[in-house]
Amino acid sequence: EKNAQVGGRVQTRTVEGFRFDTGPSLLLFPDVYREAFDALGVAQPPEFKRVEPSAYRVHFSGGGSLDLLGEEAEMAAQLEAVEPGAGAAYGEMLAAARAALRVGVPAFIARNHRSLGDFLDPRRLLPLLPEVGNPLDLLIPLDDWLRRFFRDPKLRALFTFQTLYVGLSPHTAPAAFSLLPASELTDGVYY
Repeated sequence: EKNAQVGGRVQTRTVEGFRFDTGPSLLLFPDVYREAFDALGVAQPPEFKRVEPSAYRVHFSGGGSLDLLGEEAEMAAQLEAVEPGAGAAYGEMLAAARAALRVGVPAFIARNHRSLGDFLDPRRLLPLLPEVGNPLDLLIPLDDWLRRFFRDPKLRALFTFQTLYVGLSPHTAPAAFSLLPASELTDGVYY
């Protein structure tokens, strides 16, 4: 650790009696944190609280905003109001993104890869194909993948800015990163 306290960017600073969080303020995959604390044999952190009914609101430079809503029907209605047909397209997009989430977490995120060969091992990848359809779809840029569902750039922005969490552009990050908004929409956003 480069800092005096363990935690990297996740720190707290107190200045003149006011407390400031310097790191992430939202959590995804809360079960991963619970499992880690159990595996370490230490007390669980304070209860994670789900951000509801809207995980967050995205404001656009040209005006307007959209909420990331956990309730599918409400989210579809909000998108439909922006772009006719986007409500139904949302259901299709979410199904595909959830498939990436179901496959991506155990196969790539929760697994250590010791080499590129291990990562690309066909014995491991072939069983995943029925789950994701055309795996090449997960390699195209996320913004291009979302164009299949939404024409309006604001709608695509709502489902792509999550790539910024990991320092990537939605115009170059692969569509496999659709698992991030899928996680937020499926499991929720916590703090």
